[in-house]
Amino acid sequence: MGTVNMEVKNLSFAYGANRVLEDVSFTIAEGKVTTILGANGSGKSTLFYLMTKNLAAEGGEILLDGKNIDGIRLRDFARRVSMVGQTNTVPGDVSAERLVSYGRTPFLGFMQRPGAEDERLIDRAMEIMDVAQYREKAVSTLSGGQRQRVWIAMALAQNTKLLLLDEPTTYLDIRYQIEILRMIRKLNREFGITVVMVLHDMNQAIRYSDEILGLKDGRVAARGRPQEIFTPELIEDIYGVRLETINKGEEIFVLQV
Repeated sequence: MGTVNMEVKNLSFAYGANRVLEDVSFTIAEGKVTTILGANGSGKSTLFYLMTKNLAAEGGEILLDGKNIDGIRLRDFARRVSMVGQTNTVPGDVSAERLVSYGRTPFLGFMQRPGAEDERLIDRAMEIMDVAQYREKAVSTLSGGQRQRVWIAMALAQNTKLLLLDEPTTYLDIRYQIEILRMIRKLNREFGITVVMVLHDMNQAIRYSDEILGLKDGRVAARGRPQEIFTPELIEDIYGVRLETINKGEEIFVLQV
């Protein structure tokens, strides 16, 4: 599991006449957690779909270790980059262990069964995400937070160094939101996984990110450390609403009431 570098260069995309992204460029900070923020319609999800090969760029390119991902087979891409989307579905009778085992699919030949190393990585992923106790349970019977941990465990079983997450806390109550974000930070700090995630909550982004990428109308409006870029002026520019910030030691908080 070596390092993986991703760079977005002059990226543009449109749905028909609706231009969603325009000249977006940035490099993912290796070994860090980068969060993409922006108002609804700013292009966050489209950017995520492009970075995960679910869409093809209209202009510009996304480079993975210097190679345009458009030229990388999906199977090879999945051996180097793992992802969890915003909406995930699975047949109702699939067990948590079976779902996590799907993370090894890119590494197996046709009709090949998981070997000892695959089983080790599956068990490891379930232990890290604290879902081993649900091994035999159908994913459909688990709570929202438990299901999300199983999906992330599946991505972790791919054993990549780059993990992309689209709104991993959506539909979860606050307890599970914090639980998931703490686990994501653990994956980054303890296992050296570079993480890129899309979030809506500014304070959560500040608390659990090393870098923020702020989008506005399909363009990069700001990029940098949360403590350096979050100002009432930036928030108003990106979201169209004036919100004050307060500092407590080295931390910054956005007052959202």
